[in-house]
Amino acid sequence: MGPPGAGKGTQAEILVDKYGFFHLESSKVIEAQFNTHKDDEEFHVRGKTYTYGQVKQQWQDGILVEPEVVSHWIAEEIRHHANEGTSLVFSGSPRTMLEAEEQIPLHRELYGDDRIHIFHISVPAEASIHRNSHRRICQDCRNPIPFTPETEGLKTCPKCGGPIVKRGKLDDVETIKVRLVEFAERTLPIVDFIKQQGLSVHDIDGMGEIEDVAARIEEHLPDAV
Repeated sequence: MGPPGAGKGTQAEILVDKYGFFHLESSKVIEAQFNTHKDDEEFHVRGKTYTYGQVKQQWQDGILVEPEVVSHWIAEEIRHHANEGTSLVFSGSPRTMLEAEEQIPLHRELYGDDRIHIFHISVPAEASIHRNSHRRICQDCRNPIPFTPETEGLKTCPKCGGPIVKRGKLDDVETIKVRLVEFAERTLPIVDFIKQQGLSVHDIDGMGEIEDVAARIEEHLPDAV
């Protein structure tokens, strides 16, 4: 967990490479829904009717997608992977209190408390804005490409060879500022909620080299992982 640009996706991918976890990223789940449905298509969650175009516009403006909708989509993915016996790493999920109230009990039911490890990665707002406004992703596999001197001139994804692109409006400065407010007001309170559930939350300094942040996370992972 952490604000935009904290390095959640990058650190999750490091854990995937090292331990073979499946990276269940809420933004990818949301994007997949938009990419596989037309804007005027309707869908129903909890008796309410939405169109994919309506929800996509909200997301592109930096506003968190309706919690009921995201929680429904994510819960389907969690149950699918749990049934397959797959260990998961999340980045940026849950994002709202409603999602936390539904997803945390689901994690505990399907995986057990001793297999749940939570990391809260912190970076200052200026770092978040700089990282997000400069970051790119792979157009094909959605692999995040952090902005570093080594990757600045990179044109193709080191994982799959796909073209590296920017995410457009989603990562412009004004949208990032909206996302930071959304995080502070709607996501950050989840940290205290999780602690109240008796689960440990490890506070991680997200500044510095990617490898250094990864080492800080590694310190808190049990040998059994």
